[in-house]
Amino acid sequence: MMNPYLLLGIGVLWLASLAAVGWKANEIGHETEKAAWLARDNEALTAANATIQRLNDEARATEKAHTQRLADIAANNVKETQDAEARTRRAVAGARALVLRQQPACQGAGPSPTGQAAPAPGTGDGQAGCELPSTTVRDLFQLVGDADTGMLALAACQAVILSDRKESP
Repeated sequence: MMNPYLLLGIGVLWLASLAAVGWKANEIGHETEKAAWLARDNEALTAANATIQRLNDEARATEKAHTQRLADIAANNVKETQDAEARTRRAVAGARALVLRQQPACQGAGPSPTGQAAPAPGTGDGQAGCELPSTTVRDLFQLVGDADTGMLALAACQAVILSDRKESP
């Protein structure tokens, strides 16, 4: 008969080999599952990165278009303000040179049937002459110029607000 220790050694060796094969198979199964999991995650991350890149590009294009619209509004506002200031300067210069006169207001002036000078628009109580003082005309044109500047600034602000509203959903 065979030596019992030999049989015991062969049995232990056989069990150890079974345990080693099972251990290795378990390890291979875990690595395979991990590789499949990583592949799925890599695909999802690649798709997510492409979506993020596309959304970033769209946001940059929208921001660039919005910035361009704001720059156009600002340039238009500067041009309109400069034009209004130039018109005001020309009008004030004309008033200083006494070029601007109120001719239509003079037509109603003249003596009344009673022999006294009748008041007429722009002439006061029978005063001769139809011109406004140049300082008054200058001040009026300056006031109109300030109002034009304020109106242009308000229009520019409204354009910015409308542009921002177009951007928001």
